[in-house]
Amino acid sequence: MNPIAFRLGPFAVRWYGIILVVAALVGSYVASLEAKRRGENPD
Repeated sequence: MNPIAFRLGPFAVRWYGIILVVAALVGSYVASLEAKRRGENPD
């Protein structure tokens, strides 16, 4: 599998970069839901 997902001009976007961004977004979302469930401030 090619490590480069796509290119934006001179920049190459790699698969592991996409995976890291998705993991950070999902983690933030899950943490926010858990904070709401516990009655804490989700921020």
